[in-house]
Amino acid sequence: MANVLNISSSVEPVIDTTGSAIGGQTYTESAIDKNTGSLGGLYKSMSYTATKAIKWQGVLADNNTSGGVAIAASAFEGTPSTGAAPTKAKVLAVSYDSTLGTCEKVWVYIGSQCHARLKVGESCVIPISGEDDAGLAISNCKLRADAYTDGTHEASVTAIMIGS
Repeated sequence: MANVLNISSSVEPVIDTTGSAIGGQTYTESAIDKNTGSLGGLYKSMSYTATKAIKWQGVLADNNTSGGVAIAASAFEGTPSTGAAPTKAKVLAVSYDSTLGTCEKVWVYIGSQCHARLKVGESCVIPISGEDDAGLAISNCKLRADAYTDGTHEASVTAIMIGS
């Protein structure tokens, strides 16, 4: 049996259905968009090499570099990783854990495409099949913070990359 990547995802479009003020009070409500509803599922078509999984956790040392910095190319302060980096990434998961000072967003790129701009507490998981489920070179997985000054403005991030 092969090592399988189980990647779950869902989308839930929520519409603000705020009503009129009643007795001087404004009430905020929301509902799932009735045109689309919600959708979720499990993607488990890709396998991976057990020895090619790595996790970085720490301060993202990037000062708003346009297009981001390759994660494996010292995107983090120090060497905050466990595991071994793959040659080709098949999934990238990123969580913006906390901030020190002012650092509003962390950008997540695959190649030159920005897939997410995360605020503190947000995360994303991006499957990367490439051609024939081979993945993409890990140099295509990049991160960017909108502010970085050592000890003053920092984004603490967790990134997991798995592949072959």
